[in-house]
Amino acid sequence: VWGMNLASDESITEMDPDTNEQAQSAPETTSNLRILLIEDSMPVRGRIRSMIEEIGGMEIVDAASSVVEALALFIEHRPDAVVLDLYLKGGNAFAVLTEFKRSHPACVVIVLTNFATLETRQHCLKLGADYFFEKNQEFERVPEVLAELYRARSETR
Repeated sequence: VWGMNLASDESITEMDPDTNEQAQSAPETTSNLRILLIEDSMPVRGRIRSMIEEIGGMEIVDAASSVVEALALFIEHRPDAVVLDLYLKGGNAFAVLTEFKRSHPACVVIVLTNFATLETRQHCLKLGADYFFEKNQEFERVPEVLAELYRARSETR
């Protein structure tokens, strides 16, 4: 009979009860890239969702339209990546971006906005945004970048 033990990386490993050593097991399969979508426009949100779902290997864990909702869902889900609109219900997303990168620096933040001035781009990158795209001209880059992240993640596992 094999026992189960929670390893330090929080993955479950099988233990041989006779030797108390980790059992040999098949390689771990790659899990989906977990994405939090923060966008207050339902049509834009739907378009992003459908583009991401076409690619596969990714899961939109939730979606938010306000600053308060974005912060709560980020804490709840601790996503691998976030697609972040800058202007949300209840304020702008600069403080949200700052908090995301402070609390979970490994999370990839992709800013997608209609307000893509040079100053806004530089400010977001300074706050920790990993990518910054203008909705009108670079919309399709979002699923491309997410697919690249998924592939890179799959290769390292």
